[in-house]
Amino acid sequence: MSNDRRKEVVRHLTDEELDRLLSEADDPKVVRRLVFIK
Repeated sequence: MSNDRRKEVVRHLTDEELDRLLSEADDPKVVRRLVFIK
């Protein structure tokens, strides 16, 4: 059994989309999640 924990990173949003969502976000929880993703 392999203990390799690497995952393939799949990008769904561009940096521009993340920036736009951050500027439009009102909820602190949403802002925190977007900053974590970015």
